[in-house]
Amino acid sequence: MDIQKIVNSPVSSNCYLISENVHAIVIDPGTVDCAELLKNILAQGLIVDYIILTHEHFDHCAGCNVLRKQTKAMLVCSRTCNDSIQDSRGNYSAYWAEGLPFVVEAADHVVTDGEEMDWGGHRISFYLAPGHSQGSLTIRMDDVALFTGDNYIPNVRTYTNLNGGSKDELRHTLVRLFSFASNNRMMVYPGHLEPLPIFKARFNEAIRGFSSLQMQQDLMNKKRKE
Repeated sequence: MDIQKIVNSPVSSNCYLISENVHAIVIDPGTVDCAELLKNILAQGLIVDYIILTHEHFDHCAGCNVLRKQTKAMLVCSRTCNDSIQDSRGNYSAYWAEGLPFVVEAADHVVTDGEEMDWGGHRISFYLAPGHSQGSLTIRMDDVALFTGDNYIPNVRTYTNLNGGSKDELRHTLVRLFSFASNNRMMVYPGHLEPLPIFKARFNEAIRGFSSLQMQQDLMNKKRKE
């Protein structure tokens, strides 16, 4: 499995092109025309099976309409994300100074918390992950890749001030991300900036004043309740 990062524009969010043989998945196509992404897909002769969104904000979904038209790929996201992308105010493109408002057509499949999907011999797991936004989703591929969207960006405080954002819910989401840290081979692929090994990810630093000890205690309490 190969994972390529393509930086969206004009907002520099991350799009990921994941391929296995000739099949591919795209996560967060945030450039309206998808020019660079489509060039890569064509050059590699890839068939895009799925487009998956980590959340509903315009800089992560602006290319969905073009990409679906060009590839016939199925769009997958959370239920709240699905509702929000169909409204220019819900996906925040109505307030986008660098582009025009848009809506994304409804998803082909809405995932539930803990849902799993087999793709090309790989297991994809989906976890509802409110915090940065109500429609945020964590995507895990086998034990090697964790896509965190904007809930975790290295060395950046997670922004929770937009509609649906919540520091309390973010804290629970960060604890869940931390629960995967025992998989030393896993890489974290954030919604912005550079991927990093999970053992270097300081998930607690996404919230001011949230210590690593508190995060560990939250995880222990979570396991007791389960």
